[in-house]
Order: sequence, then C-alpha cells, then structure tokens
Amino acid sequence: MMNKRYTNEKFCNFILWSDRRTTDICNYYNNAFYLNSLTKMAKLLYSSVIPSHHFLAISKYKMETTHVSPRLIQQLRIIQSQSAARNFLKSVLYGTIDTWLIYYLTKEKTFATDITCASSSGFFDIFQDKWSKILCYLFSIPSYILPDVEDSW
Repeated sequence: MMNKRYTNEKFCNFILWSDRRTTDICNYYNNAFYLNSLTKMAKLLYSSVIPSHHFLAISKYKMETTHVSPRLIQQLRIIQSQSAARNFLKSVLYGTIDTWLIYYLTKEKTFATDITCASSSGFFDIFQDKWSKILCYLFSIPSYILPDVEDSW
C-alpha cells in the first residue's frame, strides 16, 4: 500500500500478490545487464572464493511477480508520472497491509513492519536485517519511503 505521510490518503489501489501487470517489469530487470552481472559475480565468488550464504542468495536472485518490488516500482512510476515535483516522493510511505495496520492503530506514530513481511519484498537483506542498499539503488526505490523493520515477538 502507498499512502501520503501526513494525511494517510492512499495514492493507488492495493495490488494483490497474484497480479500479473508487473510481468514486463520483472522481465526487464531479470534481463538487465547489471542484475545479470551481479548474480553471475556472486555465483563466481560463492563457488570459487568465498562460500558465503549471502553470495549464494544473490546468485539465485530473480525478480518475480509475487515479490513486492515490481509492484512498488510500478506504483512509483505511476506516481512520478502524475507529479512533476521530486519533493512529492518525500510524502510517500510504502508498506504492506501489516505496516498500514500498525501505522493506523498507533495513530500514525509507528511506521514499521516485521522481518517476515520485509523479506517477502524482494529487496530486504535477510543476512543484515535491513533494506538492501544495492537492490534499492538498482530498482530506484528511495529507502526513506520504506518502513522500519522490527522484531515481531
């Protein structure tokens, strides 16, 4: 869901996980030179130099329509096409339904999600427990629109 920071007004309709309108975005990024280079470099590092789980995960990365990231990219494109001002994005908050519920129930004081919801986004680094700066940069996702990630226990 994508809302305005101070009014909690929604920018666009909620997109379900089964939505296939982001297939073109997924195909574009999965065939992009930089994503292919990143996954191949990670595979090489994992298999020959540093057998780290982090490199193994990166080597298998593929954007899918079930990830949150292509839907977020689509929504950001729609919003940016409707607004010429870059400052407009500073008023955007993006999160899943749990994020909205926390934000609503805390009377807009807490904008957060848990690790399980964040990890389903496709751009959360599960090894460092934070949003991946590399993937946010590659997908042009401003990190300030994302919720804080908290333990769910």
